Amino acid sequence: MGFPRYAGWMVHGLERTVASNYTIEELLVLVGKNTVRIPHFQRGQRWGPGDVAKLFDSISKGYPIGTLLLWNRPGPEEALWVVDGQQRITALVNVLLREEALPPPSRALYFDLATEQFVWHPQNGPRDIHLPLREAYKLPRVMAWLRERDLDGDLQNRAFKLADRLRNYRVPAYSVETEREGDLGPLREIFDRINTFGKRMNRAEVFHALTSLSTPGERDVSQLAHEIGTWGFGTVAHNTLVLCVLSVRGPDVFRDFRTEFAGGSSRLGEAIDRADTALNRTIDFLRNDAGVPHFDLVPYQHLLVALVRFFTIHENPTEWERVLLRRWFWRAAVHGPLPKLGSTGTMRLALNTISNDRSAIETVMALLDEFPDERRPIEIGLMHWNRADAKTTLCAIAHLRPLDPASSNGAGPAEIDIAEVLTIDRKAALPRVFDNSTTGEAASSVANRVYWSPAANGDPALELASARSAVLESHAIFQAAADALRTGDCESFVRARMGDIRKRVEDFVDAGAEWERSTRPALASL
Repeated sequence: MGFPRYAGWMVHGLERTVASNYTIEELLVLVGKNTVRIPHFQRGQRWGPGDVAKLFDSISKGYPIGTLLLWNRPGPEEALWVVDGQQRITALVNVLLREEALPPPSRALYFDLATEQFVWHPQNGPRDIHLPLREAYKLPRVMAWLRERDLDGDLQNRAFKLADRLRNYRVPAYSVETEREGDLGPLREIFDRINTFGKRMNRAEVFHALTSLSTPGERDVSQLAHEIGTWGFGTVAHNTLVLCVLSVRGPDVFRDFRTEFAGGSSRLGEAIDRADTALNRTIDFLRNDAGVPHFDLVPYQHLLVALVRFFTIHENPTEWERVLLRRWFWRAAVHGPLPKLGSTGTMRLALNTISNDRSAIETVMALLDEFPDERRPIEIGLMHWNRADAKTTLCAIAHLRPLDPASSNGAGPAEIDIAEVLTIDRKAALPRVFDNSTTGEAASSVANRVYWSPAANGDPALELASARSAVLESHAIFQAAADALRTGDCESFVRARMGDIRKRVEDFVDAGAEWERSTRPALASL
């Protein structure tokens, strides 16, 4: 029984397939000469130390480690491009050749001659029975290493046996050429079929691999991500961006997309264009309606993906529809993933509710019906970028339009451009008021963070301590917190500011969620 042929995937086949094999030494020489290369669509190194140790254990025992697939690409820069086998080749190079690519020497890979096990960090450090693999690769180096140690014959034989394996182990490989120059369809299909060694790729990596081998001039998700990064609103994580692209074509973003965008289909370009437009509308809504100044401050992934789908179907909602959409956004943000559904189930629910069969007003009404409308307090706690409550808190503080105490013009201190400073350097944009010399929960609290311009050279505590009350209040720093700030009392400052922030967060969320307001359609929409 053969492999299924994906519908709509026009593959002309391969011009030539050559079966061969390489010793490990031959492979390393080819990599060193840049004859074997890793193409741009390959994923980064995903293997951990355990995966690498298992690879060398298989080699030492003569076990198969899988077949390499190499694309013999003609042209002025003729080379063999790795279609399948990147993790294996990278592991071989890093362990046997690149000392600078490894952790400190104590973390190099060793072969324990007594137990015949591969270990990264021998207990109590490497001993005479621990042969570093960088020494085992070349026979003269093994002999020199052994001369320095008084080992019995069995241990020496094990060292020589490993050296022999590393020199002479042969890795099977297929080298392929496509029938048509630049026709990458066969490579997409083969790449999708033979992911047989190492860690399974996640959906975003598979999507990237299957869609980035496009013809010149076509757009892919990586190019869209780059474009978004120039808009001044931050970047979108690649896995989230893939979901956004899939959402413009249907509500099931967890579907099997391999046939959908196969063979350089124009569907991908169309989906990219539609996602581009919808993301622009989403940014406008986040900034001007929801009060979210940056992608990094969107509390949950499902909110962004749902908004992209909404603005794909409903391009120009009315003012009232945008009000209701804002209410849904903040109610959903405060409550987070729904009980019993989890993150994936909540995303499915939101996307399935946003239907072509509903008008914009019907859609937002349905979204509001599906999500809780009970007021829920926000926890003002430690500063963690992956916590929705911290992101909501930062949105509320940004809504106060913080002023830069170090700047001055005719009209007074300038407002900090939140989107700009977060895009330049997220960490520098939110430094601690009391720096790292202060420890404990108070120092790690979100109340010990302020928006700051990365270009400012001043110390936040010193600059704010001498700032006017209008500047301090723009950072949610009021009288009690200001007094503690001036005396350098971190715990009192955080405790007082925590109360100030909590009140501003409650006001901000209440204004967005409008918990007790009617959700009936405006008369003009009836």
